[in-house]
Amino acid sequence: MTDAPSVIDLPYLEEVDMGVYMCPDVGYIVPRLRLPNYSRRFLRIDDDISFEVSPSDICRFLYPYTDGSSPPQETTMKIYHAPDSYPRVAYAIGTAGLDLSPALDDEEYGEFHGLIQAVQAHIKNPPVILTPHDVDEWGLFIWQRLGNLNAAKIRVKYMERMGTVEVLGILGNKHTLSTPESAEHEERWPFESLKELTLEETELDPRQLTRMIEARQQYLRKYSKTWLQKITLISCSLYARRSTMLSQNWLPRELS
Repeated sequence: MTDAPSVIDLPYLEEVDMGVYMCPDVGYIVPRLRLPNYSRRFLRIDDDISFEVSPSDICRFLYPYTDGSSPPQETTMKIYHAPDSYPRVAYAIGTAGLDLSPALDDEEYGEFHGLIQAVQAHIKNPPVILTPHDVDEWGLFIWQRLGNLNAAKIRVKYMERMGTVEVLGILGNKHTLSTPESAEHEERWPFESLKELTLEETELDPRQLTRMIEARQQYLRKYSKTWLQKITLISCSLYARRSTMLSQNWLPRELS
């Protein structure tokens, strides 16, 4: 890129799908590109996010037309298993997408989390639909640490028994979140903004689900915060029984 022009103008390009192996390459390429606002943009980074990449450059690349335009109604984030690496995160904003491989090291993971927060802030923080999809313990580790995002819906797909136990434990038990912008005395639970939970083809003990609901609703009622409003079970294995629908008589009255 040393001999490349400072601005690469592509006024008629309708779609760009770019993948880089080394994260610093993004810092060389993305700021130079000038694309029409309507173009579809997809960026895959195989390396860990590093200080060489400016979140503002990636924000402008993915979603350049925030001024005078309505922000997206929602974004989606899928955590999925990658056979050749640690779990990956696919983040989508309308016709733009960002696919990352976050490191599990605290410092480098902070770079990934900071980038996601920067993109969310750039597009006015719309609700996120989070989907852990067939992930192992490392995928759940990543998912849990996204607990302070504005996640309105969580969809858990293809989870084995212990994974489901871990998911419900995170949602139903208080974990300390690093939120320096909040008051010190204010309690925070992961995914406080959650309104809808879907479990699809997971192994599930209904008793664990009701315990999660009771603990969560009790806490949220105490602090007058958003309540979990809807739970959907799709083809879940109830420890030796399969069901596409459960009766509501074991759910709290506030939830249907």
